[in-house]
Amino acid sequence: MDIWHIFSLLGGLALFLYGMSLMSEGLELVAGSKMQSILNRLTSNKFMGVMVGMLVTAIIQSSSATTVMVVGFVNAQLMSLAQAINVIMGANIGTTVTGIFIAMDFTRIAPFIAFIGFLISLRHHSKWNYWSKVIMGLGLLFMGLEAMSAAMVPLRDLPLFINFLKTLSSPLVAIAFGAIFTAIIQSSSASVGILQTLANQGLVPFHISYYVVLGQNIGTCITSVLASLNANINAKRAALSHVLFNLLGTMIFLVISLLLPIQDWIIAFAPSAPAAEIAFLHTVFNISTTLLLLPFSRHFAKVATFLVPGEAKRSEPRQLLYVKSDTFGDNLVLIANIHLEISRTLNICREAVGEALDLVLDYKPEDEEELRKKVETIHYLNGKLNEVTVRLITRRLNKVQSRMLTNDLKILADIERIGDYILKICSLAEANEEREVVFSDKAREEIRIMGTYMDQIYEAIKDFDEFEGDLSSAIRVVEDFDGILHVFENNHLDRIGVGDCDGESGLQYNSLMTSVSRIAFHYQSIAEALQDNIDLDD
Repeated sequence: MDIWHIFSLLGGLALFLYGMSLMSEGLELVAGSKMQSILNRLTSNKFMGVMVGMLVTAIIQSSSATTVMVVGFVNAQLMSLAQAINVIMGANIGTTVTGIFIAMDFTRIAPFIAFIGFLISLRHHSKWNYWSKVIMGLGLLFMGLEAMSAAMVPLRDLPLFINFLKTLSSPLVAIAFGAIFTAIIQSSSASVGILQTLANQGLVPFHISYYVVLGQNIGTCITSVLASLNANINAKRAALSHVLFNLLGTMIFLVISLLLPIQDWIIAFAPSAPAAEIAFLHTVFNISTTLLLLPFSRHFAKVATFLVPGEAKRSEPRQLLYVKSDTFGDNLVLIANIHLEISRTLNICREAVGEALDLVLDYKPEDEEELRKKVETIHYLNGKLNEVTVRLITRRLNKVQSRMLTNDLKILADIERIGDYILKICSLAEANEEREVVFSDKAREEIRIMGTYMDQIYEAIKDFDEFEGDLSSAIRVVEDFDGILHVFENNHLDRIGVGDCDGESGLQYNSLMTSVSRIAFHYQSIAEALQDNIDLDD
């Protein structure tokens, strides 16, 4: 094996890994941010959890991405530990799709597949560009496999490689090698694909491949473990459950191989087709272990809780709940968590706006103090989210992700201004108390109506984080509210004219309407930015 074979092998490996990454990225973009919503909401029972984990992983072609999402949801307290275990079991099944694709062997038409992907990329439309990534990635993946396959032929006569295979004849060594190699490249699909290429060249017999595949299923757990390092205690337990599940599955298949001729059965399924044998083994392993261990998923949760002791602490209000750090790998996951934080901060704004108007109607010093603390929380969360969003923008993002984050920064600016206007209303209520300013009954009723409209505007936009529906209703409510404010302004002038309101109360009421009007304006600005994000996701 000369230097040119080594160059060809490394180049083929690079093409293969890049093609897999490109295909996975394209599939994630085609699926859109709704993958997080599906994972989060459709896990009501263990069988549904397994199905969701399997389907999401099959769609995005990455069990690592699915398990990272799951760890993120557990960390954000959006998913229980038991739900997470069920989804992870399903993700193990979904990841077998890549091995089945490779076993189909499209290497002869791989360059044509990549060319089709390139042609599709010439269309300047985001959805077409996403599909171009999928198709081009598939073509590059098989081109890489072909290059590696050709470069590996001389390995048959290489004494160093022959001696290495002899060490893998030990099942435990083969399992350890599969686990370590998969942990290094952080992709069981990629490591299985490389093993299939070696097997196709007759370099790795099936009795070795069998144990390497078992090890690969252990090594794939590294991604969820890394994602949980800076997460809360339940997220660490979810990652540990993933490790325990795959370790126990490996032990079961190790024992079965000693008692039953399972290797002969698998070879009989696809004789003279090494890649298909490995794909079949990978599929049988993950489906069988899931069926065997699914009834005990709650016991996995109990064992993980025992091994990682401690109470799962509730997060304090003045801190980010869903974005603990930017180490949760996938950009889609972090963007989805940022949206959850923005949704939470908006909800705090809604509460604060209502409390500010209540303070105007019934001033109490202790209520004012609590309200000012709530606005401090809004500003704190807003500042932290700005830091995270700006840091994420510096990553390598696609156009859609960059545009979404730009809209998020606009929303955060609007939230900051809403907080400022709440403080103005708070100061106005305090001044009214000190100067003994009293609003008329009609003015007080109008203030209550303002509060009702504020709630309606918020209700129209509160579900934006799922990127579903049409936010034009929120804009219509704001426009209606503008009309109501004009009516209130005329009513206010009439009251001054007939002496129902004096000059000072008139000025204070006018100032209040200005602040409320500006809050409504910023709500409308938020709705427009959210609508743009929904349009981008479509």
